Formats: sequence, C-alpha cells, structure tokens
Amino acid sequence: MTILTQPMLVNAITAQDKEFVTHDIVRFLYTNYQHEYLQELNANTGAKYPFTETHRQLGQALAKLTHMIHKLSKVPSGKTMRGKPTPVQKWRKV
Repeated sequence: MTILTQPMLVNAITAQDKEFVTHDIVRFLYTNYQHEYLQELNANTGAKYPFTETHRQLGQALAKLTHMIHKLSKVPSGKTMRGKPTPVQKWRKV
C-alpha cells in the first residue's frame, strides 16, 4: 500500500470496537478517506481483481500493527463488494 498510510489505519483501528473484522476497516477507510481509498484501488488496476488485491495489502498492513491489534480467526462475513461470499479476518485490539 502506498496511498493509505499507517496513521490512517491507526485512525480506523481506533474507531473500532474491541473486536472487528477487516471489512470494518475497509468501510471506515472508504467513508473517511474516499480519495485515498480510490487512489489505492487505482494503483492496483493491473491486478486481476483490484479490490481483492487492495484488501489483501490492507490485511498485510494491519498484521504489522501488532502493538495495536492481534489476529483472531477468519469468520464468515457475508459478501464481498462484488457479491461473492468470503471469509474475513477477525481482529482484537490489544
């Protein structure tokens, strides 16, 4: 990820409940940092699935914030933005 910054991710985490899923972070980012979120997607237009690639990178960036959050497990979450069912990572604040 090059557009969405660590301070933006920290803001997104801070706004969450004690436990949350990656899709909650995605919603926070596209609601509060619309331009940056769209630019990040645009940076991945060479990928077969830009949304999937962007969200994969987001998950990797979140996993590095071990001073703030820990991975729990993958949980069913409904559907992706493309309408496909998918498991999503669940997190817990430290």
